[in-house]
Amino acid sequence: MKNLLVLFLILISSKTFAQLKVDAGKDTAICIWGFDTLKIGGNPTASGGIEPYVYAWSAKYIIGSNSYGASHFLDDSTFSNPKLVNPTLDYLKLKLIVTDNSGITAQDSITIRFSMFYYLLIECIDFINQGDTVTLSGNMGQGIGPLSYFWSPNYNISDTSAASPNVWPDTTVYYQVYAIDSIGCISEPSTCSIYVNTTGISPIYNQLIKSMVFPNPINSNSTIEINVYNTDKLTIKIVNSNGQTVLIDKFPANSYKIGNKKFMDGYYLYMIMDGHKTISYGRFIKN
Repeated sequence: MKNLLVLFLILISSKTFAQLKVDAGKDTAICIWGFDTLKIGGNPTASGGIEPYVYAWSAKYIIGSNSYGASHFLDDSTFSNPKLVNPTLDYLKLKLIVTDNSGITAQDSITIRFSMFYYLLIECIDFINQGDTVTLSGNMGQGIGPLSYFWSPNYNISDTSAASPNVWPDTTVYYQVYAIDSIGCISEPSTCSIYVNTTGISPIYNQLIKSMVFPNPINSNSTIEINVYNTDKLTIKIVNSNGQTVLIDKFPANSYKIGNKKFMDGYYLYMIMDGHKTISYGRFIKN
């Protein structure tokens, strides 16, 4: 009986006075669109020492003259396993200090890398004659490399997995590409619009007519203006970033009021046509 009591006291002592250990979790990388599903910390986050524990997460993330602490990135910086509520543009290092009931402290840290794609404000658009070949180029980058690519449709294209494949469509095609990075994050789609002239006559005048959208991004007062042009039979065609035609309308005189049309937020390409000939094109943003 005495031996059992001694063993019991030893077990209590070893549990009570075991060294305090802290586990902030494993370093990880996560897609920017999935950050709010991530909880950090270990399983358990703290062990040993004397319970209860006090958790204190901290961070110092600087953008320009602004500094952001853990409370900006976590739903509660005093939880053992808090959830991320805000990402960064690159890396985030979070430090955890745990204090047990006797005042003993221990610490650990975790580094989170966020996968984010950026998009260049350039158009991927070409006007070609039937039989010509042109090179496509998606307008996204970054992610966590290396990147792989998926182009569609698989129509007169050299390689649907290449970053910049060659295409030779015999009709107008809107090629779309997704980028996939090394941890499986997928970009928003980028579209290349290839307009094919099947008549053998160039669909664009030798010199494009200058046009301008103002203000741009558009508001209720925005218009598209072109240089003086001697016909009243112009039309305007507007295509969204997925290559879908969203508007075809007459283009009266030398000015078109775009601001009173309804568009979803995004990037748009417009083409001003004289019959089947494109005389001017450009883009605008709705946000």
